[in-house]
Amino acid sequence: MFDNRYEYTEIRNPIGGSVNWFGAGRYAHNTRAADGSWSTGEVLGSLDQFEGGEALIIYNGPGEHAFFCTYHVNADGEGIAGTLIVEAAG
Repeated sequence: MFDNRYEYTEIRNPIGGSVNWFGAGRYAHNTRAADGSWSTGEVLGSLDQFEGGEALIIYNGPGEHAFFCTYHVNADGEGIAGTLIVEAAG
């Protein structure tokens, strides 16, 4: 997570794979699934993730998850946002 964007706006991951959400910006950021099913705040104990902060999340079920930074997106999905696709390997 940088100050104005995620490094990747689409992430593909196998079932059981993980994403290390890394803070690389000067300001607080976070990542939350649009459906509320996961959040970096659950790992860190706070929605504030600062530069150097890491939140490793393992995704055990298939699905497509829109994600966003709760501080830097609007209701239309414009801003720091993306999609995580968890699928069977191969």
